[in-house]
Amino acid sequence: MFDINPRGGSIKGSIGIVSQLGHKVDLTAPFEGFGGLLPDARLNSIASHHQRLDPFVGGAIAMKTSRREWAADWPLPFLAMLGVMGSTIFPYVSGLLMEPLTHSFGWTRSQFSFAFLLQVLVGLVAGPFFGRLIDRYGPRRIILAGIPVAAFGLSLLGLVGQHIWQWWTLVVFQGLTMAPVLPVGWMAVVVARFEINRGLALAVALAGVGLGAAVWPVLGTLVMGTLGWRATFPALGGSWGAHSVRSCVPPPKGRAERP
Repeated sequence: MFDINPRGGSIKGSIGIVSQLGHKVDLTAPFEGFGGLLPDARLNSIASHHQRLDPFVGGAIAMKTSRREWAADWPLPFLAMLGVMGSTIFPYVSGLLMEPLTHSFGWTRSQFSFAFLLQVLVGLVAGPFFGRLIDRYGPRRIILAGIPVAAFGLSLLGLVGQHIWQWWTLVVFQGLTMAPVLPVGWMAVVVARFEINRGLALAVALAGVGLGAAVWPVLGTLVMGTLGWRATFPALGGSWGAHSVRSCVPPPKGRAERP
């Protein structure tokens, strides 16, 4: 039989798979011992141990823990994808506003585009600061507090007046308010929950960048054509913020963010 006794506990598997070395592993019944189902980390250790003894058994155990991990937290990468998607609203939509803003206020294209450089500089300063806050307080607190602030910062862009310094100031403020919900926070949540499927989970989350490139220009064009350019950022930012907060509260299955 497949018997393990680490640190005084016991795990017994009934007949399910017979390996090349004669081990028997039950992949359908839960492992017994340590008060019930073992944590994924302990199962991963067991899988690694038996991978060295018999690759067939180690792979079978790893497959079971991989499925359990994805089944438990599969909504999280898609929620992170929505969050990453929201962080791309400004760069993917502001290009639509270049023509109406420069035509209405008499700005040059270089003056309008200078705002992108300002936002990059803001990100270089604010990014590490909020990364440190994420390490200290956890990503979920920072993200939940940052989503409405980021939506507010996007909405203020609709108030820009004729003077170019107003546009620059609002873009800098928007960059500061968006810093708490940049991809680094969403990636921290995914990394904390996933170990075996971490690469797949991160790939799903980062797909929000491409999804934003496909979706935001289309939605921005529709909003601008219907409600005007001043309503574009408030409508998109407010919609994204509302959906994100609704998805984040309560957290999936009431589990804490840290493993």
